[in-house]
Amino acid sequence: MAPTEHTGLLPSNGSRSYNGSGDAEAPRAQLPFRKRFRAFVVADGEPGWIASYRYFFFNSWFNVLLVFVPLCAIAHHLNWDVALRFSFSFLAIMPLAKLLGDSTEQMSASLGQTLAGLLNASFGNAVEIIVGIAALLRDEIRIVQTSMLGSILSNILLVLGCSFLAAGYVRKESIFQVTPAQA
Repeated sequence: MAPTEHTGLLPSNGSRSYNGSGDAEAPRAQLPFRKRFRAFVVADGEPGWIASYRYFFFNSWFNVLLVFVPLCAIAHHLNWDVALRFSFSFLAIMPLAKLLGDSTEQMSASLGQTLAGLLNASFGNAVEIIVGIAALLRDEIRIVQTSMLGSILSNILLVLGCSFLAAGYVRKESIFQVTPAQA
């Protein structure tokens, strides 16, 4: 039977898994919970949940600092010394920012160039957004203004200047695509 728009491309028609010998196996809902869970966690041909978590949490020694995330919450709720709470928060935000950047890169790999740029621009400034919202909730307008000014100066002057310097060091003349350069 030839596939139509209502039939699946695989011989199993999507409701049964295909074992390669021409026979369809039992529907997934009839499998025991342990096998369904294992099929959900361990994907065939691509990394599953366990491999993804293992990559994100154990690919760098920098992630050892994730220990400070719960310590920061405990220190806040038990009203420990302010300097200790700040130190825990400072040490906790570094691996979290790295994990956010890695997650953004992984999501951008499956999106188009435009959506990936929007995603990177949005989540690239997540720390500034969180600090800004927390400062606004406490009516600290000066902190929000200086944070925004620092972010703008950093992104426009420092990053763009370093990019131009590195491009000028490698090439005599750079070529840009017209549409992204206008944005």
